[in-house]
Amino acid sequence: MEEDLYLESEEPSFAVLDIKIVRAELCRSTNSFYKMDPYCKLVHLSSGTKIKTKECRKGNKTPLWDHRESMLITDQMAADLRFVVSVMNKNSFGKNSIIGQSALQLDYITQVKTQEADFPLLYKNKLVGRVFIDLEYKDGTEFETQQRFESETYQEEVFPDPEDFNESESYTIENALNYEYSPVANKKAEDESKAKSAGDRVIQIDQSLSPLEANLALNKTPMWFKFNSSEVFRFNYEEMCYESVVIEEPEHLGDHLRVAELPDSSFLITGGKKEDYAREAFHFYDKAFYQKNDMITPRASHCTLYHKGYVFCIGGRNENGAIDECEAFDMNTNEWVPLPNMPTKRFNAGCCKFDLTTIYIFGGTTSTKSNNGIDDDVNTPRIESFNIDTYQWETLAISLSSPISLPVCIQVGHHQVMILGGKESDGICKSDVQLIDLNTCLKVRKESLELPCFSIYPPIYREEMIYIQNSGTESMNAPDPIIYPFSVTT
Repeated sequence: MEEDLYLESEEPSFAVLDIKIVRAELCRSTNSFYKMDPYCKLVHLSSGTKIKTKECRKGNKTPLWDHRESMLITDQMAADLRFVVSVMNKNSFGKNSIIGQSALQLDYITQVKTQEADFPLLYKNKLVGRVFIDLEYKDGTEFETQQRFESETYQEEVFPDPEDFNESESYTIENALNYEYSPVANKKAEDESKAKSAGDRVIQIDQSLSPLEANLALNKTPMWFKFNSSEVFRFNYEEMCYESVVIEEPEHLGDHLRVAELPDSSFLITGGKKEDYAREAFHFYDKAFYQKNDMITPRASHCTLYHKGYVFCIGGRNENGAIDECEAFDMNTNEWVPLPNMPTKRFNAGCCKFDLTTIYIFGGTTSTKSNNGIDDDVNTPRIESFNIDTYQWETLAISLSSPISLPVCIQVGHHQVMILGGKESDGICKSDVQLIDLNTCLKVRKESLELPCFSIYPPIYREEMIYIQNSGTESMNAPDPIIYPFSVTT
């Protein structure tokens, strides 16, 4: 009897579930116009243990992962082998999107041991695809204890990740199990998730800056995306030259595209012309291009700039000639928003944001006419403004001193804008510099540039210098920089 007091206690048993998430076939897209970057996640409900693939870049509706991983199954987990499988789309901004998901009851795997299965994916009670997963259940006696605890694949996490779901909503797993759950992350993770929302991610400008300082701080990274190629260059201030950027996954870009810098020094590239005028948009960051939703209107040679979570695309040209259509890309939702048409159809205009409420459009080309077989641009000196708060356009009483296209424009005072260079209708580049007071309509001629120039890129203000990427002359396969000394009083 006494020896019963010293019975050896049983060690907890375990098993290992080998999982290979192979691929998916989807019939639903969370993106209207561009290819999705799907990834798959399999979560054990009671423990939160998770297996997650990498996103399949541009896998769209037929992602292939071939992701192998092992999950340690304890006695407690084995008593309840309910899982949730989710196929998600990896978004550059904001929460990742659910493409489809299902709850799985995998108790049977302890008996059948192996299975090559395909599981339905549902969204709002509708079948949206299937995910293919290979399973193999192994008793723990087949493994060394040390191996199972040193496995890098074993991890416990709270399900679901805050990045994957909007914590203000609950999601229902709609399949035969009819299993409902409301994912709730801990408060810290919730706060971190909110801090990483799309708007906060890109709006990094110091809120203590004045509107003028904020506008000057926005454009700070001189990059050049070469037309009709996949080449990208970055300007080296020390060497005063452009250096080639090694791109992980090159994207062949068209002619006459336009580029807007975001506050996190990434770029949204829009439009251009390949065989036809393009509606494409790409987000360039971490040395890679990520395709976004297409624009509403195909366009090239348009104005573009960033403001408070939106990238504005104004005017331009397409197969219809100069256009007045305008739209803005919402970085939070990845959707394009139509804007009121500009009063004057034009392309190759200059633009700049003024304070935090107004976008100004300067000059540009309204049409092209043929003169003895030579195409000449018809330029305008007109200045128009768009109020971001009221969505109203206005044509100013003041105009440029001459009709020009592709002027370089920058706000340099609380009411002053500087216009540098540009092209005349006959294609001749200018070196004029003009300071315009938009309140008093006073125009002051300043010292000319060292070289005639025009540019499709916004100027960069740095250490009391205005840096211009001169598109008029190019050497060593990149624009020649022009530096104009000017002290902005903020």
